[in-house]
Amino acid sequence: MADVLDDHIKYSGSLSERNPMVHVSPTLEEYRAFLWWSYASDEELKVYPHEQHGVDRLYLLLSIASKYYFDALETWAHLNLHSTVSKTDYIERCSDDSRTLLTQKCIEHHLFDTLSIVVHDIAQNEAHMDSISSAELVELVETCIKYRFLDTLSIVVEKWCRRLEAKADTPSVPAILIADKYLDVEEHERDAGVCKRMLTLRTVAYYIHLQLMAERTQPSGLSSHSDHDLAARCAPLHLPPEPKLNSKQIMRLLRGYWSFTSVWERLRLKPTPLPRASSCSAEHHEKICVKAWEHEWLSACGWQRILGINGADLLGLIECLRDQLNGDEELKEKLNDGCRMLGLDGLVELKARTKEGLVDHFSDAA
Repeated sequence: MADVLDDHIKYSGSLSERNPMVHVSPTLEEYRAFLWWSYASDEELKVYPHEQHGVDRLYLLLSIASKYYFDALETWAHLNLHSTVSKTDYIERCSDDSRTLLTQKCIEHHLFDTLSIVVHDIAQNEAHMDSISSAELVELVETCIKYRFLDTLSIVVEKWCRRLEAKADTPSVPAILIADKYLDVEEHERDAGVCKRMLTLRTVAYYIHLQLMAERTQPSGLSSHSDHDLAARCAPLHLPPEPKLNSKQIMRLLRGYWSFTSVWERLRLKPTPLPRASSCSAEHHEKICVKAWEHEWLSACGWQRILGINGADLLGLIECLRDQLNGDEELKEKLNDGCRMLGLDGLVELKARTKEGLVDHFSDAA
């Protein structure tokens, strides 16, 4: 209590009738928990229950220990809470509200080693991560960044990206906002570990948001190379009102749209080189394989299935093109099997390289 008195004098001045030191009384529940701990046997203290009622009592004990500087009680309660979290399936069994309360209590009482386990276990829980709201995902990201749980942050970002890519009911705007919060800062304020993970989230969020906008712009049913269809595919991107995004973010989306559509227009008109398999002669490859590959490539790019995909979905277009060429009977008949597989594998590699380089399409560089 001497520390409390010293703090009062330091921050509030000397004690007087007009400046008394106010003592914080324990609640009835806290006092009951303290009496239990005071009179419990050594066996009861040693074998502490890991059920919810036991955890709730630990919260009360931590609270009263914090109020009255009971170091021994605080240490005992902390160790038992840490044991419950780290050595049992408590986090998996408890409700969402109980997980939230556990996180809050760890932060309130500065139990950061326990908090790291709690947050990591939450991030590893597939069912929980697939069902929580975007606001809860943002809170998880903020917690991981604030307390430097970077490995757990990677897990959270991975699962968030997976939900975005599934295009289910996960909005992309919250992901854009939280990623840009840590990326759109001065260079000296940047944290390399955080930026690396936020850049991954930003890229996926911008890409998915762009697809949603492009799909609203492009009419369905495109099926040929007619001037009407070409005009529809090249229609300007109309951005729906999105008050949460600023002008810089809108420009990134527009820059990405222009970049992706430009890349696809070049790609569909210029087939990728077809490698020659060891089982194919140079003459046959040049006269038959290459010409058939280029012809079927250009033909495939005009098929209804590909024309139904918006021009900004570069990954989807490459994947669809590969599927079409893989089932093309003309290619199976005319191409050497080895050459055909090398060409299809090249599209798989192209998609992988494109995915790795998505971030460049949203670059702020002039």
